[in-house]
Order: sequence, then structure tokens, then C-alpha cells
Amino acid sequence: MSANKLGRNTLVGRSRTRGRGGFSLLEMMLVVLIIGILMGVVVISMSGQTDAVRQTATTAKMKQIKTALEGYLGQYGTYPPTEMSLTPLATGVSKQLDRVPLDEWKSAFFYAFPGTSGNAERPYDLKSPGRDRLLNSLDDIDIWTVDQGK
Repeated sequence: MSANKLGRNTLVGRSRTRGRGGFSLLEMMLVVLIIGILMGVVVISMSGQTDAVRQTATTAKMKQIKTALEGYLGQYGTYPPTEMSLTPLATGVSKQLDRVPLDEWKSAFFYAFPGTSGNAERPYDLKSPGRDRLLNSLDDIDIWTVDQGK
């Protein structure tokens, strides 16, 4: 009888010690899985905000280029030709910019003078190819539509 009591106490004692020793592998894997899912949700929700910030910064750079183009027009009576792109804005005596900026996706801005609209109020084209870096796609940013609030 005392042997049974001793055996029971020993088994009970072992199970109590094992229960206090820490988490099981299954519990740890479940926690890691939940953390991974939460991180995925956060990253996905933040990626949309990152694009909005990049669009805003690109728009600000385009407005800076537009101001520099107006300064060039005031000095020379015309805009830089398409072949020269935006380079004259950052070189020579007419230097309006420290350097020709890139958009926030590290792509060059598209510039053409005269513009393709045929509208005298839009004498040149100035666009960012946007996130996909392809010109004339849905995510392009055009200086003239930005100024109209579209």
C-alpha cells in the first residue's frame, strides 16, 4: 500500500514538474504562426500607405520642376526642347534646380515640349511613370491632372 502511494505521488509529482517546465512545441509553433499572420496583415496595410506617400512626394517634385520650367521660360522665352529633356534646368547659367530629380520609384520623369495635348494651357508634357515604371499606364502621374485636383 505504501508502494502504491509512493508510485502515485511519484507520477503525480512528475506530471506537475513537466507541466511547469515550459510550453510544448505545438504551443510555440501556434504562437509563431499567429505572430506571422499578424505581421503579414500589418505589412499589407502599410504598403498602401507607402504608395500614397510616394505619390505625394512625386507630385511635389513635379511641381518643383514645373516652377523651374516657368523660370526657364521667363529667362529664354521658350521651354527646353524635348531632346535636352530637363537637363538645362540643372546646368548652366539658367540653373533652376540642383539636379534633375527622379520620381519616388527611382524613374526619370518624362518631359516633352511641345506637349501632345494641343492645348495652349498645357504647353509641355511632364509625367511620372508611377509605381509600375511604365509610361502611359493607369498609374502615371501627370502634372496637368495633379494641378486640376483629379
